[in-house]
Amino acid sequence: MQWVKPDASAEQLERDIAACRRQARQEARFGGWLDRSVGPRYLGDPLGERFMEESRLAHFCMRAKGYQLAPVEPKS
Repeated sequence: MQWVKPDASAEQLERDIAACRRQARQEARFGGWLDRSVGPRYLGDPLGERFMEESRLAHFCMRAKGYQLAPVEPKS
């Protein structure tokens, strides 16, 4: 699968992916360590749960920017 947006150049795609990943990493880190309602969530599974949250947030960010996931076209 790959991210596609009709009017986005390859350079814009790379910038948007990098920005969304950076934002997702920050949000997952902040949300995991400072969730005042339940305390630190990532102490038991620091990588698995945080990775899933980062992935979900990055996907949300890319969709908010107008991208969609589409199958990669096979090269002939």
